Amino acid sequence: TFSPNVFIEIYTMAELLATEFVQNSSKYPTYWKKYLPCKLNDPIEARCLQGFLKNFGRLAYRRPLNNTEFDQLNLLAQDFTGKYADTRKVLTHLITSFLLAPQFWFKGVEPARLEDALGPYELATRLSYFIWRSMPDEDLLQAAASGEILNPEKRRALVQKMLDSPRSLQGLDSFVNDWLSLWELRDRSKEIQANSSLPRSVLQAMEDETRDFIRYIFQQQKPAEDILAAKYSVVHPELAKYYGLQHKSTSAAPPSSLEATPRKGVATHASILTLTSDIYSTNPTRRGKWILERLLCQAPPTPEAVESFNFEKLKGKSVKEKMEIHRKSEACAGCHKLMDPIGLGFEGFGPLGLPRTHYPNQQPVETHSSWPTGEAYANAEELVDIWLEKDFFLNCLTTHLLTSALNTELSPANSCQVKSILSLTQSNHAAPVTLKQLMIQITESPQFLTRLRKPFNKE
Repeated sequence: TFSPNVFIEIYTMAELLATEFVQNSSKYPTYWKKYLPCKLNDPIEARCLQGFLKNFGRLAYRRPLNNTEFDQLNLLAQDFTGKYADTRKVLTHLITSFLLAPQFWFKGVEPARLEDALGPYELATRLSYFIWRSMPDEDLLQAAASGEILNPEKRRALVQKMLDSPRSLQGLDSFVNDWLSLWELRDRSKEIQANSSLPRSVLQAMEDETRDFIRYIFQQQKPAEDILAAKYSVVHPELAKYYGLQHKSTSAAPPSSLEATPRKGVATHASILTLTSDIYSTNPTRRGKWILERLLCQAPPTPEAVESFNFEKLKGKSVKEKMEIHRKSEACAGCHKLMDPIGLGFEGFGPLGLPRTHYPNQQPVETHSSWPTGEAYANAEELVDIWLEKDFFLNCLTTHLLTSALNTELSPANSCQVKSILSLTQSNHAAPVTLKQLMIQITESPQFLTRLRKPFNKE
């Protein structure tokens, strides 16, 4: 349900969209030809209006209208035609009604279906919003109508076609934006510009690097682990200059080598390093917490009794000394024993993502420490290698993908399902697994093919 204020905003937007679509119909001739079985400027007849309800309803609800829905909408249409002589006015009100309907907003179960298995139209919707982050197209709706989508072999071919479609890149961009919170960089851009000499074009290039880097891995079928492990990236000219790189790649060109730099994978992208920092200084705790949650799926416990910690102890201490004090304090150890080793390892990068060896006060930057299980590291690259050896990242990536596919948070007990999906993907492919292979395996999992009536960890 929506609050009254939110509903007013939704109503206003729905009305604006409907008005744009109807009043500027010349911009959308293909759609009007497809959904309205008569001419837009002619007086509207009952048969034409009913055809529009069925055609547009199938699009808005992502399935055919059932009899009850059609009868209710038909009565509404008759009411509108009695009030308005203008066909465009009638259609504007009808489209607004569709855009306000619960069936448009919520991807609920199909009427009269009680089984746990998804119905064909539900499955088409789940596939579409997972891979494209948008509504099903005609091919998907046709596959649902014919029942082909329920056939595992035909569904796999359909999924592969969807992944190869340009629309999959839009879906991937949306997933990456949510997963890595790249929107935070945009939100902070004015603040960063006001307090630094960094131009907006470089901030945009930072975001472009991360987006196009993951696009490259997806399109070129590179190992999914390259997201964390790659000694290459897609660096546009503005950012290449900022990084001090000679080679300037684009999304359509070979990637830039990072072999001569301390960068390795997305965790060392300037976008991530900047959005996890304060304006004037790095924030090791924030960086550590962000990486734990987004790349390792090891969220630190909720802190208790932090107010009892004597922060006066930290005055005049180096960053590494502060980290050590945090880990010794009972009030802080539970969180900081996980976050601090990460934040310290990435101190070799400043608040705007550039490598450094000294702080502004000329104190040397110390990045060497050890992971909680004892593995020593000297810098961010070696820390990333530890995570790769432990298979942290692929498990976490699978978790984020499955969360996106089901559009719900997974409980900690669901880790066995994540491991099962990853294990099946690895056993089905000799080479390191790719993003597309993981996504295909998710679409074949029991979790994806059934309704979320109850948590998977309960009998």
